[in-house]
Amino acid sequence: MGQPQSPVESLQPRRRAFWMRQLHQWHWVSSALCLIGLLLFALTGITLNHARQIEAAPRVSHQTLILPPPLRAAIAGDDEHKRHAAHDFFYREEIERWLAQGRTERADFAWSRDQAERIHVQQRLREANDELLAWLEADAAVYV
Repeated sequence: MGQPQSPVESLQPRRRAFWMRQLHQWHWVSSALCLIGLLLFALTGITLNHARQIEAAPRVSHQTLILPPPLRAAIAGDDEHKRHAAHDFFYREEIERWLAQGRTERADFAWSRDQAERIHVQQRLREANDELLAWLEADAAVYV
C-alpha cells in the first residue's frame, strides 16, 4: 500500500488551497477595479465627445480692484529710479513696525543702486548663510 506522508507533503495541498483562494480573491478585486476604470473612462469619453449637448450656463463676474499706492507708483514710474530704497521700499512702515514690535526677528535689504558698489539679494543671502540655514532647519518662514 502506500507509505505514510511526510509533514511537508501533507501541507502542500493546504498551501495550494490557500493560494488558490488568494488568487481567486485578487482576481475578483482586480476585475472590479478594472470595471470601475472602464466605466469612468467611458463616462468621460461620452461627456467630452458630446459637450455641446450638455447644457451649461456660464457665469461672468467683474471686479474692480485698486492696487496699493506704492505699487501704482512703481508701475507708473520710469525705470531710471527703480531699485532704490527711496522709490522701491514697499511697505516700509509695516516692516519697521514689525521689527520694533518683535514680530519679525530680522530684515535685511539689498538696494543695488543706493551705493557705489551694487549689493544684490544673493550677496545678502551668502552673508547670512549660517544663520539662514539654522532658521530653515528650525522651520522658520523666510521671505526673499
